[in-house]
Amino acid sequence: MTEKQIKDKLSRYRPLRQERDRYLEELSRLPAAPVPGFSSIPRSSGISNPTEKAVLRRMKVMERVSAIESEMNEIESMIEGLSDSIQRLLLIYRYVDGLDWPEICVKLDRCQSRCYYFMNLAMQTITLQ
Repeated sequence: MTEKQIKDKLSRYRPLRQERDRYLEELSRLPAAPVPGFSSIPRSSGISNPTEKAVLRRMKVMERVSAIESEMNEIESMIEGLSDSIQRLLLIYRYVDGLDWPEICVKLDRCQSRCYYFMNLAMQTITLQ
């Protein structure tokens, strides 16, 4: 994986988390249990029962949440795979928390050039994994 591909993948974390949270909010509003006599196999091209529609939507949303969480776990594994705690924290602050460089420098108590140095090391390490 190139450095650009790594950064692109890491940059997807926050939008994925927001999307997952939106789906979880939707799930909280949908019925939790299927109605008696409900089959998950559609019988016709259209479903007229609103409860059946909601249950089908719930199943679809749950599948999407699972896929999103799988991608988020992959990104978290990339970060956790770094042995250096400064590099891990830097990636968490930058890509998970969405902090900008001055905020990261304050949290890590490092100058900006040193933070860039640790970012480059992290990218090199992930590229070699």
